Amino acid sequence: MDESINIKEKYTFNIVGIWTPIEVFRDKRLTSNEKYLLQVIKMLDGKDGCFASNEYMADFMEVTEQTVSNGISNLKKCGYIYQESFDGRKRVIKINSDYKFAYNESISNFGGRLKDDLKYINKSIIKENIIVESKDSTSDNSDMQDILNSWNSVASKTEGLSVHKKLSSKVDISGSGGKYYRIDKIISDSLNIYQKKDIIQAINNYYIILNDSNCWYTHKFKNIGWFLSSDSGMVEFLTKNDPFTKYKKNTYTISSIKFEPLTTIYSSSNITNFDNQTYYGYDLNEVKNNTMNEEYLQMHIKGVAGKIFDFEAFILLERVIIQMYWKRKDNLENEEFKNKLNNYLELWNSKKEEFREQAKKLINEC
Repeated sequence: MDESINIKEKYTFNIVGIWTPIEVFRDKRLTSNEKYLLQVIKMLDGKDGCFASNEYMADFMEVTEQTVSNGISNLKKCGYIYQESFDGRKRVIKINSDYKFAYNESISNFGGRLKDDLKYINKSIIKENIIVESKDSTSDNSDMQDILNSWNSVASKTEGLSVHKKLSSKVDISGSGGKYYRIDKIISDSLNIYQKKDIIQAINNYYIILNDSNCWYTHKFKNIGWFLSSDSGMVEFLTKNDPFTKYKKNTYTISSIKFEPLTTIYSSSNITNFDNQTYYGYDLNEVKNNTMNEEYLQMHIKGVAGKIFDFEAFILLERVIIQMYWKRKDNLENEEFKNKLNNYLELWNSKKEEFREQAKKLINEC
């Protein structure tokens, strides 16, 4: 039987309501959905903790899984919950003991009239919410419609993107026939995190980059839900994340010299071997993180402390070039980086025959 069904049977049977303490209700660090999520976790936090999946809680709350994921992160940050364990399959979340104490204290204040008081309070809250919604819903719907209109404007000009007729339409947020959610709910979730103008700008940035011959990005998000919900979607195209630099094509060329290091064992057909954690045969951690190789290499090149360009320097040179090859994608506009790499490649090309036999001997000894 599906695990989420077991969870549902175990925890939701006989539940009649959810109570939110005033301290949580007035905590401005939390969105309305996060306050709601906290109480759902509290409800599911039994003797062994809450082990419901994001999918289950999203279904229960009628929100997206991304909303639940973001909410859990913020509730942890604010100290309401903590993750006790995760074994790769099941996650266990627990309510902070200080919050449990405050929760129980607030409940105990109702004494023997708990049910009657809760009924009265719930009616008051519902009444207030209806009044608030009647005031704000027009504004909220207007913002959501503006965002949808921006998407439709882009989609109407872009092959592979869908135009959506109304906010109440449902779309697949995975792009592969997964779960379907209402567009207004997805946009509302995004508005809980980002401002309307930033979302609209991200949509426009996405359109510009898709159609800019100087940018390499070509992925098509079929619908607005997928674009807004995906970790590689809207957030990547926010202006603050500088998408035009990130997705711009390489504007400079690396030397045409064919680089095949002599001092390591590697396969030219599989230079990057993630299974063995190697790049050109060198340990990936060293390739990415070692900053000392170039300092020592420069000492040999400049003859510092009596050093000369010997076989030790040649080994360092190959390691430095490999490290720079790995970092090329992060330095697409860095002319200084390009010139330095090209100079190292020319030096390597002029020295490789001089040290080829020593390199073979080194490899044979390994």
